[in-house]
Amino acid sequence: METKADLDLNQATLRFLHQTQQRSYWETANLTAKGIAFYLAVTAALLSYSLTQKLEPALVRLLLWGALVISVAVFVALGANGWLLFRQAKSLEALSLALDKDAFETLSMDRYARNERRVLAIVISAYCAVGATLLIGLVLLLHRFS
Repeated sequence: METKADLDLNQATLRFLHQTQQRSYWETANLTAKGIAFYLAVTAALLSYSLTQKLEPALVRLLLWGALVISVAVFVALGANGWLLFRQAKSLEALSLALDKDAFETLSMDRYARNERRVLAIVISAYCAVGATLLIGLVLLLHRFS
């Protein structure tokens, strides 16, 4: 049988885990957004330079291949990040439920958690759509310079 001290310790541990997981979730989301913004800025600069300057076609092809390889790597990482964010959202939901089941149910937090995951799916899908557009554009440019 658990004593009051055990229950207090369990609640303190759950609160600590919840705070740590929540901080990790938001940092992961923030770094993902910053990483995508950085990737887009570098890709735009690389492409605009290679297409507006008088460069040898072989160098343009090399730059485009580099951008294509980096783009594929970025979007593989984005997929892994998206999966991690979904896992963290589920973990936060479970920790919130374990902390205070009555408050969780009274405040309909399960609906909030579901909506949060839907928004996350929409955002990740939008990032992927932008990435697919860039990849198609890079392939078309490579075809043009081949």
